[in-house]
Amino acid sequence: MKEKTRGYYILDREILETLGTECACLYAVLEDFEAYTEKNGQKTRDNFFYLTSDTGKTRTTLSKHKQTRAIKKLEEHGYIRTRVAGIPKKRYFQLASNFDNNSKKIELTEVKNFNVQKSKNLTIEVKNFNERKSKNLTNVSQKIEHNKELITNNKNKELITNKTEVCTIWQNYAGMINLQTHQDIEDAVTLYGEEWCKQAIALTKEKNVKNWKYPIAILRDWASKFPASAKPWEGVKGGRNKNTDRQNLGNATSEQWKQEPDKLIL
Repeated sequence: MKEKTRGYYILDREILETLGTECACLYAVLEDFEAYTEKNGQKTRDNFFYLTSDTGKTRTTLSKHKQTRAIKKLEEHGYIRTRVAGIPKKRYFQLASNFDNNSKKIELTEVKNFNVQKSKNLTIEVKNFNERKSKNLTNVSQKIEHNKELITNNKNKELITNKTEVCTIWQNYAGMINLQTHQDIEDAVTLYGEEWCKQAIALTKEKNVKNWKYPIAILRDWASKFPASAKPWEGVKGGRNKNTDRQNLGNATSEQWKQEPDKLIL
């Protein structure tokens, strides 16, 4: 009986250490099968040869799934190239030794093109992100400015309403007023606030004085001694403030105010 010949495969140490036994075994089979097809003139013009999964399983004992996984790893790390062609379809292989640049790794031009494209995509994404961010900031800024404008307009409307109301109160009490008095009242509302002006007019009514200089004198007196948040009229009784000396102002008669108003202003 004829003795059976035993064969051996030489494993690539680099592949064995980096990708594992399955990849090393498959690559050794591919190298052996490449030499066989080259010897029998079965390689293509660009040095591709085919190996079926059944043949691969026979020579490596790897299942079809494990072969596919090993082929993918070898291809990703630049040790082989693959393509599917023919009828019926067959998977063709090309080893790194037959690459155009004789390198085991993926061609540098492909890597460079990939990196350039990746860089372009990243640049576009960053640019789009910055544009969206800028638009959002612009929209937020516009909303803030719009809200500020609304608040300012509301405050102005409120101030105009307050001025009109104080002018009406004084006119109802003192009678028709000229343009200068009207302007003085508006200025007083702007400077001292609506509430202070109303309270000063109330104290003026108690003295039966119809000269606008009287409430102005009261407002100036309060402003010199109290903060804007205070309510100095709460300490006033019968036209006199408990905390301030306003005797000349509080005790002046209507006739004095009509004849010498300037001497009574504090």
